[in-house]
Amino acid sequence: SAALAAALEQLGRPAVTQWTRLSYDPALDALARPVKKAVRALRRRPAPVPGGVDPSRVATPEQRIRQSSPGMTAIWAAVVAVSNGLAQRRSTRPHLSAGRIVVCDRWTLDSGVHLRYRYGETRRFRLQVAIIRLLSPAPLVTFFLDIPAETAYARKDDHYDVGQLARQERLYQEEHPRHGAVRLDGTRPPEELSAEILRVVLAEVERRRW
Repeated sequence: SAALAAALEQLGRPAVTQWTRLSYDPALDALARPVKKAVRALRRRPAPVPGGVDPSRVATPEQRIRQSSPGMTAIWAAVVAVSNGLAQRRSTRPHLSAGRIVVCDRWTLDSGVHLRYRYGETRRFRLQVAIIRLLSPAPLVTFFLDIPAETAYARKDDHYDVGQLARQERLYQEEHPRHGAVRLDGTRPPEELSAEILRVVLAEVERRRW
């Protein structure tokens, strides 16, 4: 993302990078804290892990209680969606108003994937994704870098293991058409990928007369 923004700047297109992620939101943590405290006070015994959920994402009793109820999960996922959509709007609006191109590392596709990964892979969370897309500025173009889990794990020190990355890989494969993302082979040489991404972005910018 930084390389793309730098290339756009060199071509006379003011650009900045922004990073947002569904699972990192201080506002959500503040909102969830009293809810978790109340749940812990009401029920001490862990609830079973539901199907279609990565057990590593439901490690605490309050998370298991919430995940065991489809209604509670849907409501909390909607709260997360609103928070994520507003965060994406806040991070980009000032730059867009100033006429800059905003290169985002993570956007609505990633949010859709992580909603399913965190709250139930067998669910599609259509309403929640629609909320995020409604609140977030529409992207000029979305890219999906398709990288095998083993390759992704070898490339960087991540807090996900290979199995968890494989589950996310499958979700990205399922979700990216829904978001109209351009699929790119992430195993290609970086310079080739950078050149193709820049070409597509410039064509889209020109088409919309940015």
